[in-house]
Amino acid sequence: MHIITPILVAPLVTFPYIKSVYEIDLLRKKLNALARIDELTQISNRRFFNEQARHIISRARRTLEPVSLMFIDIDYFKRINDNHGHDAGDKSLRAVAELLKSQVREYDIVGRYGGEEFLMLLPNTGLETAEKIAERIRKTIENADIDTGKERLRLTVSIGLANRKGVDLALDELVASADNGVYRAKESGRNTVKIAAA
Repeated sequence: MHIITPILVAPLVTFPYIKSVYEIDLLRKKLNALARIDELTQISNRRFFNEQARHIISRARRTLEPVSLMFIDIDYFKRINDNHGHDAGDKSLRAVAELLKSQVREYDIVGRYGGEEFLMLLPNTGLETAEKIAERIRKTIENADIDTGKERLRLTVSIGLANRKGVDLALDELVASADNGVYRAKESGRNTVKIAAA
């Protein structure tokens, strides 16, 4: 006579495993955010900005819509770090990022290019409209009180503005042109908007 021994089957999913999957999913989401978002300013990092911008520009080449790009540079940023400390510099960067986010339209994108430099891409936006937006941003930052915790600072920015349309539209060319506009803005005394040469 054979004795049948019951086979105990462990459940396929146990609570520790569910917890582990949950933790892995949270980690995946955090890593995904880190790949896209600048940790300090909480806006798009350069890589993700470029990725979004290339999609917009690709569509604009097909539709022949104009695209404008602003290159925004905080004036005398090194002095902030030197005179008020790096914490004040970080808070200034975060404040400028927040002010830029408050000025973008639903379909515009803003990102940190590096250091104290920011980019803003304005799809389907002609030069005249882009210049008004750039001037509004310049004034908004100039009139803002930046709370560093110890003191309040006033900042200004120099903005280079480039506008292109057509099948030859390219992100690198837009950025280079807007960067040249920033250079001209700094040469002319800073706290101004300069349109890049066509």
